[in-house]
Amino acid sequence: DEPSVKKEDILTSFGNRNYMILVSEGDWVGAISWQMENLIAKTTEIIISAETSPTEALPPLIAEMEQSSKEHQCDSCLIYAPIEMAKLENLWISLGYQEATPQLLDTLKIHKITGESEESSETLFYKKLSLQE
Repeated sequence: DEPSVKKEDILTSFGNRNYMILVSEGDWVGAISWQMENLIAKTTEIIISAETSPTEALPPLIAEMEQSSKEHQCDSCLIYAPIEMAKLENLWISLGYQEATPQLLDTLKIHKITGESEESSETLFYKKLSLQE
């Protein structure tokens, strides 16, 4: 089921999140929101319209999030992918992400940033950003 998101809901959270809305032929096809904290960008929401393939919408949304994060000197991205999107393993690999296991998070010392719970219905993916680009 596609979540019910109203324009007003998005506008009220502008103060503490960054948003990218993807539009094609005048219709929105996807949106991503993220926050930046301690040089790490993390998604707070990913929404793709039911008529759009995630493999088409996610690459430009994530690329824009990464570019904005680099401009703000973030060196890593954490993406909370809803279950259906998390199953697109080849897509995440092609975008340079790996599943963020508890061991990886321990190594990177970023548990406090993730705020994740064991019962999460999302899969967490990690990517180290190159600030040289």
